[in-house]
Amino acid sequence: QTVWIVLSLFGLGRMAWLNRSIRFTEEEREMIESAFPDFPKAAARQFLNAGNWVNLKGGSVLLTEGEPVETLYYLSSGQADVTLQGNSLTSLQKELIGEVNVMATGTASATVRLSVDGRLFLISGDVLRRICHRDADLKSLIQHNLSRAAGRKLAEANRTSIALGNGTPSVPLVPVHPSSQPDPGSA
Repeated sequence: QTVWIVLSLFGLGRMAWLNRSIRFTEEEREMIESAFPDFPKAAARQFLNAGNWVNLKGGSVLLTEGEPVETLYYLSSGQADVTLQGNSLTSLQKELIGEVNVMATGTASATVRLSVDGRLFLISGDVLRRICHRDADLKSLIQHNLSRAAGRKLAEANRTSIALGNGTPSVPLVPVHPSSQPDPGSA
């Protein structure tokens, strides 16, 4: 039992030392706090090391409506315009882009184009899926944060739609649980 305690204390000390030795640049820290706030330092570093930071010119297309989403982006600076069938929907700043379909290689539901020069973090869908295949804990963290980002965007789109008087929201603001639905046989 003493050996087990010593090994556990050694493991805890090693983890604390590793966490203290992990460093982030200011833009990495801002991205993690904004898009992946529940990532432990080691997971954040692993994720960041798998991608790249790039500067792109205004007019660069990140996603094209109806085409496969092959990359996950984080827009660190600049602005991106979102259009659907040529109609302007919204503008994005400091947001994940491609979070809905990058893991499943689905198609983009809208076109996203930088309206001004921007600084972005990007990670390919292939690399993201490989990381998730190797590390179930990191996969869970990534999926949770991508889902949260998508949910936040849908809620904002619903609020905007209602505020503009465009009718009902595109998705329910309050989830409907099967237990709250009337039984079809009781009518």
